[in-house]
Amino acid sequence: MNYYSGNDIYNYINSVNHCKFANDNFWLVIYGTKIDRKPRLIIALSGYETSEFKTKTLKPNEIEWLGYAKQISSKSNVPWIYVRFDKNNTKVSELKIMTQKRTMSLVNIDFYKSLLEYFGFTLVDKNTQSKEFNTGGPANIYQVWQMKISNDMISSDIDLIKVNNENLITDVYELKRSKISINSWEPFKADYHNFELLNHLFIKANIKFHITYNEFSQDENGRKDNIQNIKIFDVKPTQSFEFEKPSIINLHDFFKFY
Repeated sequence: MNYYSGNDIYNYINSVNHCKFANDNFWLVIYGTKIDRKPRLIIALSGYETSEFKTKTLKPNEIEWLGYAKQISSKSNVPWIYVRFDKNNTKVSELKIMTQKRTMSLVNIDFYKSLLEYFGFTLVDKNTQSKEFNTGGPANIYQVWQMKISNDMISSDIDLIKVNNENLITDVYELKRSKISINSWEPFKADYHNFELLNHLFIKANIKFHITYNEFSQDENGRKDNIQNIKIFDVKPTQSFEFEKPSIINLHDFFKFY
């Protein structure tokens, strides 16, 4: 099972040189606490088939994105870990992890929970390792499990990055889409805490943060993205979530200005 493989705007932007989109069952996830939206941990998260779960090797896209995780960690002083889960399992019982010590280990859930507590998270449900979860959609089983074990933990994926000629991250784009008119859509207030979490990290790492939006329509054949025009919100490098006046531009012009 592949949870998510992108959409038209992902595919278009990802085809452009210097733009990178994490896919193929891999996520770069930032974890923090609700009370202050401060980033505490960067997790390079990967879902594997059961037959490959315990291998010691990394796939090429994992090596690439683990490099970006280390790069953000180095610039922001927020620690990173690599976490691999069995994507075919209905419960989380063991994980493969790699810490900054660079060794890959198979660990049980009690050990991993202790690791999360070490990074400053308060865990509330001590018995979730024995429960089965239905993801109910595109979410992966690890992230469903993670949401069950802590009331103070928030997380947000990094959607798309832009790198320069030295392969250093310069910009990050949060990609949003819905049926709402492009002229009226603005970031939902319910998402502000996630945007603040990301923005706090990118301020530390000296990375520009943008939110992009495009409309889609839906019929019996599925969703159809309208990517002729996109709306751009440049997020201000402030502790609270604020953005500049948005602009609507042609997607082809996007790469001239961004």
